[in-house]
Amino acid sequence: MKPSIRPLAIITVSIFGFLIILTQYANKSNFEMTAREVHKEIIKTNYVLNDTEISKLKNSALIDIREPEQYIISHDPKAINIPLSSLLDKEYQEFWHKDQPKILQSNDPVKAHGAWMLLTQLGIKGLFVNE
Repeated sequence: MKPSIRPLAIITVSIFGFLIILTQYANKSNFEMTAREVHKEIIKTNYVLNDTEISKLKNSALIDIREPEQYIISHDPKAINIPLSSLLDKEYQEFWHKDQPKILQSNDPVKAHGAWMLLTQLGIKGLFVNE
């Protein structure tokens, strides 16, 4: 190998090695379900409930995922506020793993469904969305 090519070869091999190491760690995630598994769960599960269906659930928790400013203006008196921006905070981890139905609600259905999908993918059970 020519002396002028040697540094280029070393740099190329080093970058390639770094990329291989990086890809080994990039595939690690905290998700317990893959996107395909969540999709199957969406298809087989009726996770969207209306008020009548919610009233039949025993010991359920109603979670309003709006930001506190919106929650304070008007909310269901039975609802607790866990803002979408704080869903994964450590202070709520124990709550999410309680064995009770949890109903997510928001004035924006896309946010409620998105929260359901995220929490479901993280392995949280007993989640529903208020229609």
